[in-house]
Amino acid sequence: MKKKIFALVISLILIINVYPCVNASVQTNILTNSSSLTINAMNYSNASREKMDNLNGMVYIYLQMFVEYPIRVDDAGLYTVKIYGEVSNSIARYATLNYYIDEEFAQVATVTQSKGGVLGETVYRAVEFPEGEHILKFKNVGGSGARIQKIVIEPTQTEEKTDGIFKKNYRNSYLPTRIQAEDFDRDGFKTEIPHELHNQYRVDSSIMMYRGQEEKQWYISLCEGEYTEYTFIAENSGNYDFYVKAAGFSRMKFTFDGLLKPFIKEIAEGENFVETLFVEKGVHTMRVETDNDSIGLDWFAFKSSKEQGIPFDKLSLVSDKKDKPQNPIYKEIYISPTGSDDADGSAKNPFKTLERAKEKISEIND
Repeated sequence: MKKKIFALVISLILIINVYPCVNASVQTNILTNSSSLTINAMNYSNASREKMDNLNGMVYIYLQMFVEYPIRVDDAGLYTVKIYGEVSNSIARYATLNYYIDEEFAQVATVTQSKGGVLGETVYRAVEFPEGEHILKFKNVGGSGARIQKIVIEPTQTEEKTDGIFKKNYRNSYLPTRIQAEDFDRDGFKTEIPHELHNQYRVDSSIMMYRGQEEKQWYISLCEGEYTEYTFIAENSGNYDFYVKAAGFSRMKFTFDGLLKPFIKEIAEGENFVETLFVEKGVHTMRVETDNDSIGLDWFAFKSSKEQGIPFDKLSLVSDKKDKPQNPIYKEIYISPTGSDDADGSAKNPFKTLERAKEKISEIND
């Protein structure tokens, strides 16, 4: 009998250590657009481990650990999240904290050392909070551990929005940045064939999407005649190296700020350096479309550059020429979430996965 009781105690200890700590008694925080919401960081509902507290009444978020807070949004809209805290190590200079809304990545920022006994204020870029009940999650993804005292969520005033940009933009993108291809503007797309069944990530659009190999990775698929648009913000004028990551080969057309002449460039499989751009301070829009064939797109990146960039209105002068030799197309392979890997990869009988399509390409090349 003693052996059985001992084994049961050991099992309970293992369960407590392995599974996250859940506190069901924490009340839901209510968010409205009439006032700011302050959350005591110690009042978390879920965490990576049982003990996340610190002597000074702050949550101690170790590297790769998280804390969660329940919120109820009564007024959907744009809100700014601020956290007050410090890094836990006097030698380390920062800790990088991501925050998520219902496991969807929202923003990233860094917590720095407190100065003169005053906790640092870390401000995240404003994002839209949808109406309803949600889980706000903070995770330490880099640097040192972090101690957090409180979280403040404030409604972003109308006058802070630039030309309605935040209503149009799906994810707020300030340069330098990486823009996921699936985060195109609301209503910023055109498709030839609706793909309503394919878009678990963006139910507000009919652009073809499919999963990549990495967790939460999405690709969009553009065919000739289709496009997506992305709005981004430059807080200061500057030069940026522009990159595109793609799955496939195509001549791509990039149109900035509605200019009549697009910038055309050959895009290959993988990460492509496209051009160094000079971006003026302000709000800009980029339209992306294929010039001759379908292509899968993962992301676009604007990286700060020391080289002198080309202004948007001069980009058409350095476009690839129409008569530039292209890679010959021996066979087109099609993919669809409703397809089958036992099919032949044709338009009528597409494959289901990218891996099967790559196998078919290898077979053709051999």
